[in-house]
Amino acid sequence: MDEAKMDCRSQLETLGVKCGEMGLAITKHIAEGTTEIDGKTFKFWLAERLGRGIQIRREGKEEICLITYEAMLKMANAMGLFDENEEENHG
Repeated sequence: MDEAKMDCRSQLETLGVKCGEMGLAITKHIAEGTTEIDGKTFKFWLAERLGRGIQIRREGKEEICLITYEAMLKMANAMGLFDENEEENHG
């Protein structure tokens, strides 16, 4: 894993994003699709992991990436969604 990717992963983990093998859970299918990353095509599935967040799984891997509800709120806060001053949101 290159340094930039490791740095990004560290920041996401600080926000509460988790990646790895996770136990069984009740999930609700959201979508499936394909994406191209670094010239390679991947099939993926999105599901709500009830009570926890949104998970992304790709074909051929047991690991999932879980974006917790808490992480989503931290990202929205970082983007200015919860700022009181309108200028802080857009500038």
